[in-house]
Order: sequence, then C-alpha cells, then structure tokens
Amino acid sequence: MKSVAIIGAGAAGLTCLKSLLEYGIQPVVFERSDRFGGLWKINEKEQECDTAAYRSLITNTSKQMMAFSDFPFEKEVADFPSREVVSNYLKSYTEQFNLTRYIQFNTSVIRADKQPDGRFIIEVESGGNRETQTFDWLIIANGRHEKVSMPEIDGLDTFPGKVLHSRDYFSPESFEGKKVLVVGAGSSAIDIASEVADVASGTFFSMRSPSWLVPRFIDNKAYDLQLTKLSASLPKAVREKAFRSKLMKAYKQYDDEAIRQYFGTPDHSLDLEKQRFVPNDLLLKRLEQGKLDVKPVIQSVSGNEVTFEDGSTETVDTLIFATGYQIDIPFMKPAFTGVENNYVPLYQQIFSPVTPNLAMCGMCYIVGPILPALEMQGRYIAEVIAGHTQLPSPELMEREVEKHRQLCEERKVNPMRVQTLTYLDTIAQIIGVAPKVWSNLSSLIQLLTGPVVAARYRLNGRQSKKELAQKVLKDLMKRV
Repeated sequence: MKSVAIIGAGAAGLTCLKSLLEYGIQPVVFERSDRFGGLWKINEKEQECDTAAYRSLITNTSKQMMAFSDFPFEKEVADFPSREVVSNYLKSYTEQFNLTRYIQFNTSVIRADKQPDGRFIIEVESGGNRETQTFDWLIIANGRHEKVSMPEIDGLDTFPGKVLHSRDYFSPESFEGKKVLVVGAGSSAIDIASEVADVASGTFFSMRSPSWLVPRFIDNKAYDLQLTKLSASLPKAVREKAFRSKLMKAYKQYDDEAIRQYFGTPDHSLDLEKQRFVPNDLLLKRLEQGKLDVKPVIQSVSGNEVTFEDGSTETVDTLIFATGYQIDIPFMKPAFTGVENNYVPLYQQIFSPVTPNLAMCGMCYIVGPILPALEMQGRYIAEVIAGHTQLPSPELMEREVEKHRQLCEERKVNPMRVQTLTYLDTIAQIIGVAPKVWSNLSSLIQLLTGPVVAARYRLNGRQSKKELAQKVLKDLMKRV
C-alpha cells in the first residue's frame, strides 16, 4: 500500500483523507493546531480570531451548493450558514467518516524534501520533539490564508493608530467610537466595513474598483440556486446580461445616491470571468444611512491623516487592510513547489508537473462553492494514488500548465482562479464521475433544471452513492 502524508486538517485535508480511505489507503494527516477545521475551526475561548474567518462570518454560498456531494447539511440549517454552523458541519463530517484517528494534532511540519529514491522525507515537531518519516506521496492542504498581503503605502510607518489585516479582525465591538478606514474590495473588506460602520463614529471604505454586490436572496430564493445546467449552457454574453438585469432590479430598493457613491456609475459592464461578485446585503444600506463613505485608493499617510488619489483627506485612528494573502509553503523549497509571485504551476490546479507524487488541495482561488471544489480535488488525488486514473506525462502536464498560464495572461485573468461549476465538470469527466444521461433518466429533470449541486457527481462512477444523490436532487427541486 502506498504511504501518503497530508499537511493540514482543514476542509481540504479532511476531504482528501476521506477520499483516500474510500480506496483503502490510510494516510497520515499532520495538523499543527489542536483542532481540525482550518478556516472554520472555532477557538473555544472565542475572544480572538485565530483564522481568516471572523466571528460573524456568513457563507457566500448557500448550504445546498456548499455541501459535500455525499453529506448534505441538516434541513434546519439556514440557507446561508454561519461560521459556527460550518464548523459543526465539518465536525459531523469527521465523525461520520471516522477521520480523527488518522490526524496527528499539535504536529508542525518543519521540512518536506525529496529523497534520491523519489520518496518524500517529512520532518515534524510535536511537544518539542522532532522526528522524520518517509512517504510515497505528499498532499499539501494547508491552504492559502496564512501569509497576509499588505500594500506598500508612502508614510504608513508614521501612522500612530491601530493597523491590522482582516485576518486579525474578530468583531466590530472594539471599534465603537473609532474612525476606521477599511481597505479592499473583496468579501472580507465589504463585510467588515458593513459591520464596523454600525458602531464606529466614522467609517471609510477605500477600493480600487467596485465588486458587484449580490443580494443573498433574489426572487425569494438563494441567488446561487438559480444557476442550472441549462442556464449555464447559454452564451456568456446572454448569461451576463440576464444576471446584470437581476442585480440592477435588486438595487432599486436603495437610494440612487448610495448606488452612485459605491459604483460611480450603475451601468458599468459585468464580466462573469474577471470581476468579483460579493454576496452582501448591508453595504448599500450603510451608505444609504450615511454611516459609510467610499474613498478611492490611498495615496499616502502622514500621521493620522490619510490622503487619497482624488486629493481628499480623512483623519482616522484605525486602518484595516483586507488585501488578501500570499501563497506560502515555508516547509518546502520553491524548486519543488514552483511557487513564484503568488503563483503555483499545477496541472488542473492540483498536481505538480515538476515534482512527481506531489499534489496540492485548495491552493487555487475558488470562485463559487468551496467545499465541493476541494472534495473533487480530493477525489481526483485519491483516484490517481489508487491507480484508477493516470496522469499525463510530466512533459505534457508542464506544457498544459504553461499554455493555460499564457492564455490567462492574454485575457488578464488570474491563472489560479477557477469557477467551481466549470471546474467540477472538468475533473468529473477526467475521473469518470460525471452524471450519465441515459442511466439517470429518473433524475433528468433535476439534472437539467435544478441547481448544479455536488450530489450529481455521486450518480455514476467509482464511489457513487446513487440513492443518496437522487434523494438530494429530488429534495432540492421541492425548494426551487
């Protein structure tokens, strides 16, 4: 039996572990903390945040779209679960599939290297003691939300107030009565600005360009349940026009001034491939209430005074940078991982073309439901390690990776960005778990006109769970 090491017991590591166990492969999981769950793990004291997920976080995708393919959320769970609910969901997932026994907690990976025989040597530390172990395969699943990215701003070192990254944000209460500037345009920036604005004496929101704000519910149902296989097959321009129309209709509930202040102009183009789409129901309301001011990019800082690119200035005492993360694999040499300029060259965003038997799960930038994408990566990795699916030659993988990178560069798209639904279909075809029409005629209506949930990838192929998948699809159609 092949020996496998997994680094990290977050959602990525857990689903890789579970997928390998389905093929009789028993890996070892190294987790540096005392808890599993990664981003979603809960600090029992709950007085500070020790992950990138802040206390009040609510998922950007509905529970139906977010669920693993063979483990639906409980019916009583809200359509958009809280951080605590997702943490409990992963706890139930771990218990259901008996995963904890394979995890070594409080164990940090100090070094991962390649031996002359091609195996990996892993040096770990636990309780002050170090030891080395060797493995045939290494799966890096420690995520991309550890090393923060901070902008270089002239004069920032002169700022006397509090400076923090969104990773260190826990809750809005500590900012009561403060003047706060939040920097960024993604989900964390928009959520934090919306929360802080309700308690701070003044809140400013600095961004380079606006993200599209998506109401979590459109036409009385979760926005992401409206995407079906049929609608996804329409031309990109048609889908963009229809989605933009829905958003503009939803924005009519807000004052024109709030829309103007955020967007500048409400008729800017919508591009599903390049732009950010952030589910948020509060930011425009805060603008409407006069609790928040939108500002352009910061030009410089001098003491407490911040000057923006339009020449305006504001005096603040707190800066919160929601400016993303840098990919960081500190325990392994870049020569093995290929990490450079926040990019990792990976075949199908998973397998290294330069280091045999090295896979990564959750390293790409996922747009859409995250857990199903991680699960599909885990299933692909397990298929390969078990010998059921063959990878192309290293040379072919390297050519494919470079071809993809160049294409993304020409289109000005992040080469590590994946759209979940397209990505799931691609991997499902490779490992033979895409739903087959003629063997699923009883579920055909659900497959074509229902939401594109992960359960559809348990209807056919190895490790299929047809009865469960059919039930999930049928139950979902009752909601939409």
